[in-house]
Amino acid sequence: MNRIDDGLYVVTHIGPNGEPLAPSTARAKFSFQCGAIVSDKIAVTIKDWDSVSARDKKTLWDEMKKRF
Repeated sequence: MNRIDDGLYVVTHIGPNGEPLAPSTARAKFSFQCGAIVSDKIAVTIKDWDSVSARDKKTLWDEMKKRF
């Protein structure tokens, strides 16, 4: 089960779309943390990412930046 991790992960390489590429441990954690944070902050009744408000997306991104 995904859970929000309190750890801090350093990303050394970022792809052209902003995705973490290296190290592989940070890349894997990034994906899991995205899922855990979205599950925690966004209602399961939201079926489409376009339905998520810009404010909520900013909140999610701010949470991700605390860890990476």
